[in-house]
Amino acid sequence: MAKRDGIHYTVHPTPKRKGETEQTYHVRRHYFTTLKSEDIVDHIRYHGSIVDLATYSLVMESLKEEIVELLQSGHDLHIEGLGRFCLQLGTRKTRGKDGRMHAKRYLNPEDITAREVVVKGISFTPDKAMLKRIRDYHAHFQHDKGAYTEELGRGELLKRLAAFYEKNGPFTRRAFQLEFGFSRYRADKILTQLVSEPYPKYYREEWGHSYVYKKTGT
Repeated sequence: MAKRDGIHYTVHPTPKRKGETEQTYHVRRHYFTTLKSEDIVDHIRYHGSIVDLATYSLVMESLKEEIVELLQSGHDLHIEGLGRFCLQLGTRKTRGKDGRMHAKRYLNPEDITAREVVVKGISFTPDKAMLKRIRDYHAHFQHDKGAYTEELGRGELLKRLAAFYEKNGPFTRRAFQLEFGFSRYRADKILTQLVSEPYPKYYREEWGHSYVYKKTGT
């Protein structure tokens, strides 16, 4: 498995609030890829442990089944040294006239019945011991300066997006966000602007609960 030379980060302009004139900046982690089971097994072997993919998969599958069953039973889970798993609850969304999903407004608490409640996700809070190990490690931080310390002009953005599209074809908001290093909010805002122009170069189609973006005329 290829090793990276430390923790990479990028610097981005912070969106200005109304009335602000001074431009400030913030830092974000810049990652290259998401490692999968095979990569994790390879890394375990790299440290000298004897484990194969079948054994790893069996253990992980059993752990996943137990986590799901216990969360469904109303428990929070705490794995010592790793962290705590908790369900996040919310209410159903409805599709608005703009085609996007929006949270429903409830004026009467009695309207929030069991049918309205959904599982939004699973939160994970790392153990303090794990965070301490990571923070105590003298990591080498590397600044990826090519990743948009300054605002991208519209021309440069369209040029880079065209090259990205030619290589990858139709894309999701997530793919656009990762390619350009934008926050989710900024990626959504830029894509909405692109498809809302009088003569848009890109348009979007529904794809499950999200959208896929395509070049006009394709």
